[in-house]
Amino acid sequence: MKLTKLYNELTNKHTNRESSINKHYKEKAEQGQINTDHQNFRVNESLKSNRFLGELNQNFEVSNNTQSNMSLENIKIIGVTGSKGKSTVAYLTHKYLEHIGKKSVLYSSIEIDSKASNKASKQACETSITNESIILDILEEASVYQAEYVVLEINESAIAQGLIKDIPFSIRALTNIEKSNSEEFMDSKIYVENKKSFFRNIPTEDRCVSIFGLTGSFTRDDFNELLSLSDNEIITYGSKYICENRNADYTNIDFLLKTNSDKKLETLDGLRFSIKIRNSKEIHVETGIMGTFNALNITLVAAILDALGILKTVEFSDFLQGVNIPGRNEVIKTNNRTIVIGVSLAPTLEGFKKLKEFNEIDMLKVVIGSSGSGFKYWDDKFQSSRRIGLLATHREFAMNYVSNNADYAYLTSSDPAASNPTDIANEMNSYVDNRIPTQIIVDRKIAIKQSILDSNPGDLIFIAGRGNRQYYCKSGTDFDLFTDLEVVEAVIKDLGW
Repeated sequence: MKLTKLYNELTNKHTNRESSINKHYKEKAEQGQINTDHQNFRVNESLKSNRFLGELNQNFEVSNNTQSNMSLENIKIIGVTGSKGKSTVAYLTHKYLEHIGKKSVLYSSIEIDSKASNKASKQACETSITNESIILDILEEASVYQAEYVVLEINESAIAQGLIKDIPFSIRALTNIEKSNSEEFMDSKIYVENKKSFFRNIPTEDRCVSIFGLTGSFTRDDFNELLSLSDNEIITYGSKYICENRNADYTNIDFLLKTNSDKKLETLDGLRFSIKIRNSKEIHVETGIMGTFNALNITLVAAILDALGILKTVEFSDFLQGVNIPGRNEVIKTNNRTIVIGVSLAPTLEGFKKLKEFNEIDMLKVVIGSSGSGFKYWDDKFQSSRRIGLLATHREFAMNYVSNNADYAYLTSSDPAASNPTDIANEMNSYVDNRIPTQIIVDRKIAIKQSILDSNPGDLIFIAGRGNRQYYCKSGTDFDLFTDLEVVEAVIKDLGW
């Protein structure tokens, strides 16, 4: 009864809150799709095929007090944290659950996908869990939808604020911990401890499984320390290559990533590898997903699904063949060009550089910008002197990395906010120091367009920084709405490719 208790406590604490469900039903009522009766909303017969509400019981009533209708105790909640990859792991887990016919709710930075919510799906958000009201929304939406699973991306702010401390997770999974990942916002030691705390003092009655990987910069000793964090059941994952590199015994790893002996891990067609499960059965993976780091992310997804008792190896392999992750190395192939839309430069460009070394691509070109400061509506952490003071350091690192791995760079804007985007681009160009050709095009849409117009067959264009984010902060008070994918698709359409 732990989830019900949490729901009751939060409901009593936030008595004046209007739920996302009621907002959603009111929107539908205004469209004439729902009959209203004071504060209660009854699903109309005509809504059976509606995208958001089609799977809801037509007699289900939603009010400001839905406590009597809550059926929370059978929901399994999966929490994924880490420095990098957590949104990808959460997204793939959720999409596989839907693929095999399960009812799942997703809260991640890639998107919030909740069928009983007024929140728009297929749109990125900076942070999916920001306050207790969001926790209430998740619980109510999951109950109304009669979800079997809730998949949550857990970032450091949700942990630090204690927002998820009372949630009885069925699975707690860790992608990796990179000490410098959040240095703009907190001390590295505090950051590492924050991530580890998600796995400490888990109540026995939660019957939670903790999943750790020998990944990223973890040494063997770091990994052994992770295994000591939790007294609950533990599942491990990693790659044979990393285990051998860190002098660790890979035969003890539950989910082991192995590259096929006669194939490279990454080609222009995506990733090719296998996952050996507890030294017995294997999953053979062939997917269009790019980025060598995503092989470990996929291995973690397999471990999560197996811990839930729903991993079907053949269906999992089939699922991975057709999936594309919005804004996370999202691949568009057109007219013998490959365009990839992503967030992080490293280690993505190193993998793409290897594709050039194997003559799979001709030129590797990058479209890159750097965010500014001073947007009126940003959270305080984005306005901190700590973050602003590190911007130049991060720009220098990024441009050194680009210069060492790419053939050409289009320097543009990326949420300049109140900063001068031309000044930012010129600063970035100074760090390149003529090591590779560059072109400054401050307007991001034009920069993306020009990179495609300039391309030749065999080129790979990596558009970095914004992923599938829609909000573009173009001044201190104003913003535009577009995604990099929308720009790419419009250019391709105009070219008739």
